[in-house]
Amino acid sequence: MNLSTLSFKILKTPFIIIMIFLFFECGFRIINFGEKGLFQFWNYSPQALNNTSIIENDRDSVLVYRMKRNLNTRYKGVELKTNSEGFRNKEFNITSNKISIAILGRSLSFGSGVKEQFIWPNVLQDKVKNNKNKFEIMNYSVPGYKLNQVIQNYNLNVKKYNPPIIFLPIFLAEWYIPLRKLPNKIENSFVKRWSRPTMYLGHLFVYWAIRRFIKSIGQESLASDWRVKAEVITRNPNEFLFYPDQLKKFVMKLNKDGKKVFLITMPRPEQSLRLITEKIRPQLRDWVKGLQNVEILHLDLSMGGALSKT
Repeated sequence: MNLSTLSFKILKTPFIIIMIFLFFECGFRIINFGEKGLFQFWNYSPQALNNTSIIENDRDSVLVYRMKRNLNTRYKGVELKTNSEGFRNKEFNITSNKISIAILGRSLSFGSGVKEQFIWPNVLQDKVKNNKNKFEIMNYSVPGYKLNQVIQNYNLNVKKYNPPIIFLPIFLAEWYIPLRKLPNKIENSFVKRWSRPTMYLGHLFVYWAIRRFIKSIGQESLASDWRVKAEVITRNPNEFLFYPDQLKKFVMKLNKDGKKVFLITMPRPEQSLRLITEKIRPQLRDWVKGLQNVEILHLDLSMGGALSKT
């Protein structure tokens, strides 16, 4: 066997894999976005937030990062605009006579990959217009934030507007999952970001589909390995934050400030997490009974109708 034949056999398999990969990627883009998905490739990208240029480091050690101010770009295939404070909302009006509702959410409330008119805070704003238009929705959601960052976001950016109603979207599946504290900064330099393989692969829908599939296979075994997790937490307790403890302190602080709090249980697509959510839901109801001015709302309820009772 000569060298050229050997080289061909070595390169043949990865070449075929790459061609299959690109075939499915192009097919998905054409079916979902038309020719724009191919010829405007970067505008229709599922790229992870930390590999984009729409965020920047924040001087606060808890927030770590924030959305850039006054954005007018595209992210995950849709138009993305932010106001002068870096939120996907019109400019906040502190002189308004309307009752302000502050939404302290994350990706789903921010609307990553969703057109502005279809983001649920904006849909809610349309609904409350029928209630004498006395409510104003203020969306302070930032994708990727953990609960401690959401709390700090309130302290630094929301509290100054003194909204009387707080909508706090939560994921019940996180209820018993301790979260590692974040580093004090994100790595957003041009050189280091562009040296990551995910900077390139992250633009491909097929890459994320394969990644999600692999993650779903290992999810059951990873979620059931509580003994190992407990050992890690016991050895390094200062590295972790505990969801119910954080949430309770925050809600009690909001109560003390005279706020009405609505906990919004957000959906998760994973089947295993939905099962966990249903187990935790009754515990959440019991947990809320010990708090004042706190209610639970689910996305399948009419939020506009619930608001009309406040």
